[in-house]
Amino acid sequence: MTGTSLLKIPNEISKFFLIKENQTLLVKGGPGTGKTTLALKILGVLTTPKCGIYYTTKITSEKIYGRYPWVKKLLPLQNIVDITKTPQTLTTQAGGGGVKS
Repeated sequence: MTGTSLLKIPNEISKFFLIKENQTLLVKGGPGTGKTTLALKILGVLTTPKCGIYYTTKITSEKIYGRYPWVKKLLPLQNIVDITKTPQTLTTQAGGGGVKS
């Protein structure tokens, strides 16, 4: 049984994503309330493996893979995006040449 099968997504959230494509859901809460777990479970249930994108401002991909080992099959490394980094840093990490001046 995969980690994604352990959680049933509330109907309100499922309906939200059925309204139209490319919906964005902001999950807000204090530390330890389950925001990351909920977001990753939603990705696991509502997306095709390796097609979802997880944006983060605090948790590294290493921590995500360590805490949620089942996520490795769901999200490849390049689909976990730290939005606190500059576009130049992201391009360099992805193997690109970065920004030239």
